[in-house]
Amino acid sequence: MSTTADDAAIRRRWRRNLGVAITLMTLIATASTVMTLASGELTATPVFLWAGAGCVVVARRHVGTPRSAAWVVVGLAVFFAGPLTLA
Repeated sequence: MSTTADDAAIRRRWRRNLGVAITLMTLIATASTVMTLASGELTATPVFLWAGAGCVVVARRHVGTPRSAAWVVVGLAVFFAGPLTLA
């Protein structure tokens, strides 16, 4: 059985891991936005990348609830599947 201290440690670890994921996702979204603007062609790819990163930010705020997992799944689906469906 887990204790309150164990639960808090797990939440901290998930927040840290989601923070790393958010950092990487926003770096990818920023690079995509810069490349899209530099090329002069407006595509929807950066929109999906930013939306996916935003969903993971929301998931980080709800760590410890079932909503967190749902937001992570939606965020990853939007981040990866959105641009792939446009290709």
